[in-house]
Parts: sequence; structure tokens; C-alpha cells
Amino acid sequence: MPRDFSPQPEAKRKLEAAITAASDALSLDELSEHALPALSAAVGACDGIMFSFGQDGMPVGVGKAQWAFSEYVRHGYIRDDPHARIGRRDDAIVRVSSDVIERQELHRSRAYREFFAREHVEYTANLRLTPSVFGEPDAVSILMMRRPDQVDFTRSEAAVMAAVLPAFQSAARRHARIQASVTRGKMLETVVETLIGEPVVVFDQQGRPVWQSSRAREVVESSDATVDPLSRSLRNEARKLALMSQRESNGRSSRMGLELPNKGRPSIASADLLLARGARGQTFVVARLREGKSDSVKLGMLAEHYDLTPTETAVLGQIAEGLSNQEIADRQRVSLETARTHVHRVLQKLGVNSRTKAALLAREG
Repeated sequence: MPRDFSPQPEAKRKLEAAITAASDALSLDELSEHALPALSAAVGACDGIMFSFGQDGMPVGVGKAQWAFSEYVRHGYIRDDPHARIGRRDDAIVRVSSDVIERQELHRSRAYREFFAREHVEYTANLRLTPSVFGEPDAVSILMMRRPDQVDFTRSEAAVMAAVLPAFQSAARRHARIQASVTRGKMLETVVETLIGEPVVVFDQQGRPVWQSSRAREVVESSDATVDPLSRSLRNEARKLALMSQRESNGRSSRMGLELPNKGRPSIASADLLLARGARGQTFVVARLREGKSDSVKLGMLAEHYDLTPTETAVLGQIAEGLSNQEIADRQRVSLETARTHVHRVLQKLGVNSRTKAALLAREG
């Protein structure tokens, strides 16, 4: 962090939450939905939007920004936007717009008068997530924004954004690898490589397990289960998801929060199911296991309702078990400070002010 800008504890927690969410993201949509809001809040932006470029060099909004960029291109604002003109010749990773655009020049532009001013956007900073620059196919950028009643971004704040950016750039690379693998028919290899170190089981389209990671075996061994943890219900769900993919042409699909029964006792884990294609086009289902002895079906429903990431869902389950921050850190294999950030983020998303209330929500719904 730069010496002249020291984030307050709350901002620091939000920065760590942004990094964690970026580390969880497997797509640009997930990055935009979960990590970007945390980064925007941490640096005091009123909002942040993500966009990429198509083969025609036109920007396309990611997530909630889709409608805005559709209008931006459709009405030709891009042809009179100083941001676009400067961006095409500026290779900075993080750039405060006012460093290269005169305020008067911006205010004279049609893009400002009819687009940015209407949306109450006065100050911006651009973050580049890919080696390709503005306007090149597959380039990905973030635009951080502030209103007229706020102050402009400082160079110190730009340095903070640059310090966080590697996690976002890694997520963009994961997204690119997965998209390229879909094209090459090697989705399975990429998904398994991307989730390396995670508790992962791969099923064929008949629901038969064909591969387990070492972490998956650790989850099984630590569960004290007396039955095969790759239960019939999980295999059936994997098979149903594979059959569904044959009727629908979507590249990826998933089901969340599936319970792994343990002979009537509390579930040993839950699972996120992800469709993947092999090198020859075969359908596989990748199951990422989540440890936890609370009701994983209920956790899955809470995760969907409150937009919890897989990591945050696991932490909520561990809070419900009564684990301390240090025990959560040990279980998640992260630092104590990161565990505290996870817990704070979970409480914030659930809208509760204590671990006890979060545990009751997870146990009782």
C-alpha cells in the first residue's frame, strides 16, 4: 500500500473481501457480481462496472452493465467519448481519467452530456484486467465511478486499486481459459486445473465417479462417515444434470447446495455441481465438495438467497458449528485475518450483527 494512503479497518476488510470473491470467481459474471461491489465500496466509488470488447472492437457490458453499454454503443456515444479515445492509446493498468483528460474537454463531449451526466457520473478510473488494451478483442476493463458531489480519485487510491488488481486479473485469466477450452472441447481439463487444491470429484454422464482430488479424499476421511460419501443421491443428481445438458445447449450449468447424506446423521458436506466437456465432447460433472456438519440443503438455500460465495457458504456452516475464527482459519487453510474477513462478510450479507444470529439462521432458517 502507498505510504500516504492507509485504508481504514472497514475499507481493509472490504478490500480483502474483494480479493476473496475474485479468487472464488470462475467467470466474468461472478467477478462483476461478487468481487466488484466490494472493491467499489472499499475505494469509495459510487459504483463500478465491467466491460469487455468483441471482435468488432465495440465494448460489451458484463453483468448489470449490459444495458448501459448496449445504449452507449447503440447511440454512438463511443464515437465522441474522450475516455474511449484516450483508452485506445493508453496502456496504463490503472488510470485516473483526469490525469489524461481535461475536465473541459470531457464536459464538451456528447458522451458526457447525454450519458455520463445523466447517470450522475463525474469522476472515473479505468482498471485493465487483460494484456490486450482498450478496443482490442477480448480486452476486459473495469470503470470505477464517483458522483459530482464526491471528489476525484487520487493517485494513492489508484495505487490501492493496482495492489488489489492481480486477483481480478487472475479471475479474468481463469474465465479466458475456460472459454477457450469450451471452444477446443477441453472444458474438463481446464475446470479440474482451475480447481486444483479443492475437494473435487468428477462423474461421468451415468453418474459414476471417475476421479477424486486428494482434498476430496481428506473431506471424506475427516467426516467419520460409515457409508460411501459419494452417495446415491449425489450420483443421481450428477446423472440428471448430465442428461439435462443433452437437452439444452448451454456450455455450463450448475446446481448448488446438494446434501451428502450420512446414515440419518448430519450431512458431512454439500456439493456444487458443474458441467464440463472432455476433449472428445463427452459430458462430465465436476462436484466441488464443501465441508460442514450443519444442514447443507438449508445452507445452499441461504447461499442462493443472500448471494454467498462457496467460501462464504462454508464459513457460515462453520459458524453454525460453533467454530472460532482461528478454527475457521485452520479449516479453510487461510490466515486468521482472512477468516475474520470471511466472517464479517457473511454477517454483512445476512444482515445480522452477531455470530449467534448467523448460526441460528443457518440452523433454523
